[in-house]
Amino acid sequence: MPRPGLVEAVGIVPDLEAGQEVDVDPAETNNKHHETAEDMVLANNAVGDFVSGSDGLGLRMENLDGHFVQLSEIIQNNDYEGLSSFLGKDGVKVEITPKVGCSDLHYSKFNIANSQGPDGESLLLVAARVSPTMVRVILDFGGNPNHTNTYGDSPLSIAAIRHCRHSIDMLLMAGANMAAAVIKLTSALRMQDDFSDESTFSTRPLQTLLTKDSYVRCKDPFQTALRVRKSIMEVVDVRFEFTTDLAQLIKEGDEFTFELLNCCEVMSEARIILSESSRLLSQAVARKNKLFVSHPFSQQTIREAWKQNLVYYRSTFELTIRAIFFPFLLPFLLIYMPFERKRHQSVVDTVFGQCLQFLMTPMLCYITDTANYLIFLTTVLVATGMGINTSIYGTFKLLHLVFMFAMARVIIDIDQLYYQGFKQFRGNFWNVLEGVLNIMFAISCIIYGVGVTSDPPNSDIILDASYIFALAEFFLLLRWLYYLEITSSKNLGPLIISIKYLLGDVFQFVMVVMLTCCVSATAAIFTIISTVSDEELMGNATEQRPERFNDFYTSLVTIVWSTFGIYEYSDLTTNRDDTDFFNKLIMLLYLVFSVIIMLNILIAMLNTIYERIQENCDLEWKFLQSQLLKEYKNGQPFLIPFNVILFPLTAMFRRLVRESRDTSWQESEEALEKRKILIDTLCKRYSSTELNG
Repeated sequence: MPRPGLVEAVGIVPDLEAGQEVDVDPAETNNKHHETAEDMVLANNAVGDFVSGSDGLGLRMENLDGHFVQLSEIIQNNDYEGLSSFLGKDGVKVEITPKVGCSDLHYSKFNIANSQGPDGESLLLVAARVSPTMVRVILDFGGNPNHTNTYGDSPLSIAAIRHCRHSIDMLLMAGANMAAAVIKLTSALRMQDDFSDESTFSTRPLQTLLTKDSYVRCKDPFQTALRVRKSIMEVVDVRFEFTTDLAQLIKEGDEFTFELLNCCEVMSEARIILSESSRLLSQAVARKNKLFVSHPFSQQTIREAWKQNLVYYRSTFELTIRAIFFPFLLPFLLIYMPFERKRHQSVVDTVFGQCLQFLMTPMLCYITDTANYLIFLTTVLVATGMGINTSIYGTFKLLHLVFMFAMARVIIDIDQLYYQGFKQFRGNFWNVLEGVLNIMFAISCIIYGVGVTSDPPNSDIILDASYIFALAEFFLLLRWLYYLEITSSKNLGPLIISIKYLLGDVFQFVMVVMLTCCVSATAAIFTIISTVSDEELMGNATEQRPERFNDFYTSLVTIVWSTFGIYEYSDLTTNRDDTDFFNKLIMLLYLVFSVIIMLNILIAMLNTIYERIQENCDLEWKFLQSQLLKEYKNGQPFLIPFNVILFPLTAMFRRLVRESRDTSWQESEEALEKRKILIDTLCKRYSSTELNG
């Protein structure tokens, strides 16, 4: 009987007889390793002997292909004794650390258990297609569970396609990368157009693989769950037929991360898991794992990062004084900084650096941004009431002030676009809205200036500028909803969130459905009326076509307003009874379809969205607060227009701070080991909770 290998070491299954299928019992987790230190020495010596040219591991490079063919036949015959005997002669059993695997030396292609065939096929890939028994034997002799062939197949992805739970458990405990297997499976779903492999065009492999028990067997369940979520979300966007199944998988993954984090007994444990170096929270926010972000431990961590060192200021007065006067001290501290750097290694450690870091606290950046908005809004409203061409001092007019403030805010938008990235910046509705309105204000001021300075002043250009200015002013007032969304009560906040979500759905509905109906009805009625009028004109008739249907544009406007009941019944009347009948029939069909059917569907859709958000009110609220931290982490700490002058300074300092943080985020071996032990402890607590539950 061969010695127990991997599965006994991690406590999954007992010894197997030749050719016997495994029956996994996750409850058996108390067995110990039976491998000895001498085995590891022999394995290391074997690899060293091979590299030095001896027959330690037993194989020359030219013999690997032949052994692969022989071993593949043995595996396909499910010959347990034959495979164990063959590998035992030229290989060495290894000791495998649960969830990690064995030494990288054993994963070398010089190890007979990792010999490869055509297209990068490995013995473990072949074994995964046959039985868990063969998978176990290959793993016992150091088979690499993360090897992939030229098609991207891994042993874990193959086991998932075969719905083999036993192989999945053994591979995960041997250190298989579940996130990589999910990428392969989801890629097959995204690119499956020819249906050459029907087994991959299904969510069953993902459902077999992505269980909570599988997540527990991963080295870092939190990171794995977030990466899996990202891969599945990419499929949801292109494979709508799998939306229900994939949404369920995402929900189960989110619930698992929430429950696993809930296994932390004290906040100090949660701080280790959610440390800034792990970047779990930032990834959860980016991938919209709202349940994980809404956990009390996550919310407390976010609040601490939001205020940073401000929590040490017990006096609000002292905090206010520092926030007001520190910007004015920066020029003097900047001059003094070269002398101070003789005693410091970094700019971040100087008084100037600490002062700027204080001002760049996310909470203060948010307060500054709110103040900038109110200053700009006040300036625009004053310009609207007094006239944009009103002089403030000499030749300096409100026109110049609005333009200067608009360009200052454009610089802030460019700064955010650079640090957030185009995809993230574009994904935030309010960022896009503010960028558009600031550009519109700047353009309107330029056009207005051109019109005023013309000789004589060009009233048409000035009027065009006023149109753009008025539209930008409307968007600026709409921007106030953003601050209501994040600062108001929990009753009004979800309402504003609902409005934001509804705008996109309403726009799609109006553009795709209502506009199609309007154009169709307009084309039908205008065609009939225009044809009748032409016939009457050729017959020297005095009757002209109705004024509201004089051309296609006015006809379309008439049909659109008729949706709201604003139209004249006589506009559809001509001198021919049959024409009147068809006109009224088409109008009746349009009103029934648009008003009675489509508008009621729109109302029902809006109610559904609002109710869904109200049901998840607390979740949406907490997630929105979490997004603020990411948005203002790289915010501008200065009021407009001073931010234009200090922009290069803040950009340079932010880069230095980021480099300093990147260095500090490199955790020591002790910290990494401490986090690993804590994750293993949380997994044990979670497993015991599941068993007791």
